[in-house]
Amino acid sequence: MKRWLFHVAALVFLVCCLALSALWVRSASWMDTYTASSDSYESAGWGVMSADGELSFHLAYLKFASDRNVEGWSHHKVESWGVGDPVYVFPGFRLYDDTDYRSDFMHVYIAYPWLIYLFAALPILWCFAAYRRRRIQQRRRRGLCTACGYDLQGSEGNSCPECGTVRQQAANPNGTEGAYNSL
Repeated sequence: MKRWLFHVAALVFLVCCLALSALWVRSASWMDTYTASSDSYESAGWGVMSADGELSFHLAYLKFASDRNVEGWSHHKVESWGVGDPVYVFPGFRLYDDTDYRSDFMHVYIAYPWLIYLFAALPILWCFAAYRRRRIQQRRRRGLCTACGYDLQGSEGNSCPECGTVRQQAANPNGTEGAYNSL
């Protein structure tokens, strides 16, 4: 069960990594936004924007409903825009907190490379784990020690004479115990 969950998570992260890569390339010339808010007089809203190599998340509390932007998806050519001075800056990450008499905004900007690195970590681990499992299976099939690759055909004992790794016992194809995994 755990391995199946790991495979599914690695696949989802790989798809996210590829989608973020495509959005990163697109963000050089296009600004894509999605916004949503409530319909009350004083409304709370949120939004996601992709532009200038960054993905940004916005939380807003608008004190006047007339200040709301059009909700839903929109995209247009990148223009110069700004929201003031950041409250917190870290390489690839900026936090803005804008407050005035009309609204309270919080903006978080994250550079696409950081997101891609984050989402690529699990698929890379999955590749290393798959390579390791395949290498161990091949060594078992060929009669080699699974740890160091020493040829165990004809060797006596329960451990590898080269590295000392104890051989694990597995069931024979006919169901009886006693056969070694490495033989």
